[in-house]
Amino acid sequence: MFALSPKKAGLLAVMLSVGGFAYAGPAAADPGSVAQSCKAGVDCAVVVNQELSGLTGSPAERDGKIADVVVAISESVDPGMERKRCRNLAFGVEAAAAGVSDIDQRNRIIDIARKLCAQNFITAAVDEDLGNREREGVPASAN
Repeated sequence: MFALSPKKAGLLAVMLSVGGFAYAGPAAADPGSVAQSCKAGVDCAVVVNQELSGLTGSPAERDGKIADVVVAISESVDPGMERKRCRNLAFGVEAAAAGVSDIDQRNRIIDIARKLCAQNFITAAVDEDLGNREREGVPASAN
């Protein structure tokens, strides 16, 4: 058995659908790989949009998966990171906000994106309502 990256799985899905086969591709975004790609300098908004386009489930389930992506991207920002690279990550967070169905959550994510590259930035993992749960290994989608 072999594993495909989400990007290759998406390409394979297109190729298979053209051939008359059905392949759904990855069922959920992999927050870690999204954050890694963004941090490596790939256009983060594009990566996020590609990953989120494959999400399935109820709006609440999708919102939870998107929250996990936002947390992963936010945590990948380094304090001394070059501003241009940090803005790329912030654009990815903004792209994630567009996929959220809950307006309050969308507004919180947009706020995170705006503050992400500030000197004392706020990450999605630290919020008054969440306390230390994110640091204790509880994914954002469970909060």
